[in-house]
Amino acid sequence: MAGRKLSAIFMPNIVIGVPIPQNVPSDFVRNLIDLISYSKRIPDIEIHYLDREGVSTAKNRNFILQKAIELKADYILWLDADMLYPHDMIEKYLAQSFDIIGCEYFKRAYPYHPVAYVSGNNPLKPYVTINPLVMPKDTIVEVDGLGYGGLMVSMKVYEAMGDKKWTHYGTNFHLPFESEDSLTHDLQFCKEAKEFGFKIYMHTGVKPGHIANYVVTQADWERVRAEEDAKEPKITVIMPTIHPEKAKKTAKILTSRAGIPHTMLVVEDVKKSGFVAICNGVVEQNQADYFVYVSDDVFPSRDWLKDAYSIAKDNNAGLVGFNDGKWDGAIATSGLVEDAWMRKNYNGKMFFPDYFGHYNDTELTILAINDNKYFYSSKSCLMEVDYDKESKAVNTKDRDLFTKRKSSGFDGKVSNINLINNYA
Repeated sequence: MAGRKLSAIFMPNIVIGVPIPQNVPSDFVRNLIDLISYSKRIPDIEIHYLDREGVSTAKNRNFILQKAIELKADYILWLDADMLYPHDMIEKYLAQSFDIIGCEYFKRAYPYHPVAYVSGNNPLKPYVTINPLVMPKDTIVEVDGLGYGGLMVSMKVYEAMGDKKWTHYGTNFHLPFESEDSLTHDLQFCKEAKEFGFKIYMHTGVKPGHIANYVVTQADWERVRAEEDAKEPKITVIMPTIHPEKAKKTAKILTSRAGIPHTMLVVEDVKKSGFVAICNGVVEQNQADYFVYVSDDVFPSRDWLKDAYSIAKDNNAGLVGFNDGKWDGAIATSGLVEDAWMRKNYNGKMFFPDYFGHYNDTELTILAINDNKYFYSSKSCLMEVDYDKESKAVNTKDRDLFTKRKSSGFDGKVSNINLINNYA
């Protein structure tokens, strides 16, 4: 749905709405005066100011919205009183065609995440923050969620939404633990507006500051990001083996060529419990940011782990597949697994526990692809060195288990039939 664009014919009637907390910074008052004064340079523009004081932000917004409807406003511009806005914000917004438009600002508390979001795959946290460093400059980009600070909404949106236009939080917002339907009122509005077919845009050239003990800007977010990037990740490499002498040699060359600090765990499978059981046992008893599963008969490229970790970090990957010289990334026969993503799949385990040592990697790859969390590191080689490989048979019980689990979409985790059918 296209919004109105400023022209000589249409001169908008704008309501500036501010839910008022108990204390309003004097800097905001001066900033508001500057914003309105500058915007008055637009010929024939009509600006109304409405505020409402009270402890319930949702009720305050609904009071202001009702008054804006009575004033027959064309737009409502929501401002938070703990922010400082560019004086040309309204002018920049009206130069665009939009129904909902907002700006690029950052939370005032450490680690200063952007208050702009795209949809994610975790139902408990359905939105993930944008990366401002990859955003185009001084233009509008479509996003899935924005905060109310500096959010300008066409009244056509509220008219189309009917009773859903009234500000409210997610049903489970009050619960003290993570749950579905627990969105804040700004993301709840964005979610429902998109369900009515409206697009949400962020103007990357409009960058308010957030008033804390000092004004928080993008520079603070970048500083924290640099600090986080400087931290060494905790990576644990798991190598199950029934050939400990061979495994020690493999571990030595892997460590010398990793290119990044890590912990190498060579675990002898004395009870012949299988590759999967060993890996699951290790992750249940250890903490790390990432785990790597690898067999005892691989040979690495230089910086094999450093290159894979770089891909994981830059792409927020759940699973990074290494180049095994066989599957061209279609299956992560060896993989770097993000701990947070991994543990949600099988109640804290790395692999579905009923596998012995085949097809467990195939299922994990499918889950990662389904979640848009799989990436392939073609530069990171872990080539299998097994001269008898072609004469070895696949574990038939694992194959039959994989076939059975395919039919259930892997316990309902994967609904993409085409994705499932790509794997025999």
